[in-house]
Order: sequence, then C-alpha cells, then structure tokens
Amino acid sequence: MKAPSNDFICQCIIHDYEQNEMVYTQCMAQSGATSWISCDHTFKVAANIGLLRQSDKKWEKQYDSMFCILNEDGTVLAWQLTKGTAFDNVKDL
Repeated sequence: MKAPSNDFICQCIIHDYEQNEMVYTQCMAQSGATSWISCDHTFKVAANIGLLRQSDKKWEKQYDSMFCILNEDGTVLAWQLTKGTAFDNVKDL
C-alpha cells in the first residue's frame, strides 16, 4: 500500500481547519484576558510555512515569524503569520 503524499495530507489539514474555523474563532473569542496579555513573535513555526518552487524545487518561506497574543494563562487569544517583526506587519488583529 502506498502512503499518502505530503500534498494530500496538507489538503486534509486545510480542509479540516476550514470546516472548523468558526468553532476555533468562537473558542478563541471566549478565552479573554482578565489581568494581562503578552504579545510576541515566534520564529520556528514560520520556517514550515511555504511552498516548493516549480522552477528549481527549492523551499521558499512565505513568512518569517508568527505574532502571538497570549492571556495570563498562556492561552492563545490571537495569532498571525507575518513578514518581519514590525507592528506595521501585524494586520487585522
């Protein structure tokens, strides 16, 4: 039996997210902050977001960081992939 391709697995994950996006959004909206929030960029996750160029099969990153907002319990309240760490790069949060 042949294993599923990476493209197929990615499509399954994206499809599952799209089917449950509203639930995720509602859950995050219910997780407010009572004392404080923390905003920071993280970089490791962004290395895995990209595409394989057709011309030379080289991995091309689409983002270089992820901006996260956490409450006092460490619950993610919001996040966004960004290019650069300037606050101008964080939109729609």
